[in-house]
Amino acid sequence: MENHYSSSTLKIDLQAIVDNYNILNIKTSYTKVAAVVKANAYGLGLQEVAPVLRNAGCNDFFVANLDEAIGLRKILPKKCKIAVFNGVLKGEEEVFIRNDIQPVLNTIEQIKLWSELTKKTKEKHPCMVHVDSGMNRLGITLKELESLIHDKLIKKINIKMILSHLACADNPSNNKNSQQLSIVNKVRDLLPKIPTSFANSYGIFLDKKYHFEMVRPGIALYGGNPNPDKQNPMKPVVYISSNILQVRDIDSPQTVGYGATHKLNKGSKLATLPVGYADGYFRNLGNIANCAIKGIKVPVVGRVSMDLITIDITSIKDSVNVGDEVEILGNTIKLEDIAAQAQTIDYEILTSLGSRYKRIYTK
Repeated sequence: MENHYSSSTLKIDLQAIVDNYNILNIKTSYTKVAAVVKANAYGLGLQEVAPVLRNAGCNDFFVANLDEAIGLRKILPKKCKIAVFNGVLKGEEEVFIRNDIQPVLNTIEQIKLWSELTKKTKEKHPCMVHVDSGMNRLGITLKELESLIHDKLIKKINIKMILSHLACADNPSNNKNSQQLSIVNKVRDLLPKIPTSFANSYGIFLDKKYHFEMVRPGIALYGGNPNPDKQNPMKPVVYISSNILQVRDIDSPQTVGYGATHKLNKGSKLATLPVGYADGYFRNLGNIANCAIKGIKVPVVGRVSMDLITIDITSIKDSVNVGDEVEILGNTIKLEDIAAQAQTIDYEILTSLGSRYKRIYTK
């Protein structure tokens, strides 16, 4: 649904996504850079994002489930590889083959299912295998891999890549990173001819020894900071602005919003914006976050409601009027700052953006 009359705008800079892809290519040198575009390209729009990444030279894409993969296959040319992190379920095998999609096999059961397909079709169809190195979420264990090799079941499937996933890459000093790397290297010793993909966005910035043959950035492509506690090397991608609905002068001590959680002094000035938690502006940002007018930060006061927030514009010396533009997220109000104030991560901010914004894609 197109929102022609929305007073709030979400701008997505497609060129910045391309620039971020190129930054990661330079950072990883000769390693392939895939693109993780699950969850509708982290909430930013798969139909718009995937083609620009393809045009930038990306040939490898990862999504979470089969529905996402089928949607992506309609957008991308056949030579692009698409892999599904969640793997294959019984009854889905032929859909994977028909759409030229690779499952990431996460369990012994999935591996057996895919090997039965080889027997049935007399053809080894491409797949990837996820070996768990310490996340304990998805993937076969090192011991299970050794058993599969011993039983020669691993030879019955056409493994194009071994995957594993870092649990603590956003904390470079965590010993878990090197422990997981040690397990991945053991896997490589067991399957020396098969390429490996280990590093996510944060893993790319850990060390080149985590890169192997392919890296799988997600949040870094979309402007998130993959280099904790350092200046963000990625370009911002998302800009959210809204137009003021009402300006109010406070002529006596008052409160604002549900629960009367913020007290206003006489002489205060408020502006109301048509953004709320239905638009992905988290409720716990009330009385904590800021917006910006012409680069000047102003506080969000009172509770965030479903459709509205109020900001205190008392400090703005210039006149502020109904219809004026206010930055919700952008150059002054950084993605990582909003995430920290909401006590969450930038991933959740992006994937929670509502459907009511007027979306504008810029190149």
